[in-house]
Amino acid sequence: MCHWPDGQSILARAPAKLNLHLEVLGRRDDGFHDLETVMVKLDLHDTLQFRTINTDANVDESSIQLDCRYSSPFFQSDVSSPPPIPVDESNLIVKAARLLQQTTGVTQGAHIELVKRIPVQAGLGGGSSDAAATLVALNQLWGLNYSTAELSQLAAQLGSDVPFFIDSSTAAVCRGRGEIITPVTIRGNFPVILAQPGSGLSTPTVFKKWSELSSQKACRSVEPLLEAMSSGKTNSVARLLFNALQIPAEQLNAQLKQLISLFQKFALPGTLMTGSGSCCFGICQSFRQATSISSLLRTAPFSRVCVTTLHHNRMHHGYYRSTYQANG
Repeated sequence: MCHWPDGQSILARAPAKLNLHLEVLGRRDDGFHDLETVMVKLDLHDTLQFRTINTDANVDESSIQLDCRYSSPFFQSDVSSPPPIPVDESNLIVKAARLLQQTTGVTQGAHIELVKRIPVQAGLGGGSSDAAATLVALNQLWGLNYSTAELSQLAAQLGSDVPFFIDSSTAAVCRGRGEIITPVTIRGNFPVILAQPGSGLSTPTVFKKWSELSSQKACRSVEPLLEAMSSGKTNSVARLLFNALQIPAEQLNAQLKQLISLFQKFALPGTLMTGSGSCCFGICQSFRQATSISSLLRTAPFSRVCVTTLHHNRMHHGYYRSTYQANG
């Protein structure tokens, strides 16, 4: 799952995700919402490198040090400066490392370098994926030998999406808050074009708007989508895309609504907003179509555009050369 390039450090790859289906089943007593969602991992990824702390540098050996820098594909074509990422105890990477220390009693620390490619407040799961990669990598770096099940239990304490990234499957149905994972089959691969408007969305705000708009209509079944995924019928998958949070998100973010309208003008098999937004995606017939539309989207007032593909489990949390393409 992780790669040791020099025998002293670990490189981990933290993939982004898309929600191909997201139904909100209702609000729970604990304030969260019950979900049924189909998530797939993408080749777009953050990269994290983990090293043990150098005790000769007068540094607490149990400290967690985090450095971050932005890289392509999204941020090379961004006309504005990306928002700063906190590197203190509020960062989910640091929280994951601290949780592992507190749970196991390990006194070792780590120096972590994050290369950030997945935009924040996009619905792509970048923070959750980074946290999962941290649990997996530090489990190896510190020689803890925790099982996947044990890491998944810790992951659920960090966030609803984090257990999905611990699991090695490319696709899964996630239920409960998102922490109940059932791996599913997705055959074949297809190009995906991602575009994010210049402003993000707060997940609690989107769910609050959903609550204001929700009615007692029947929930959308996930079974037709799962059948299409298992048979490798890309056009059928594209036609069955669904996100119950998209209409609430559109009402909260005018740029998002404009972006979705722009996507719908292209001859794509299917388009959708992922997660609670604000990133939208289109399933494409070919990389030629994806790169052509990418060029058109670049001329619109939307700052981040990327072409990627699915991230199959042979690459999960490994370190490989990326195959995505970027504007700019």
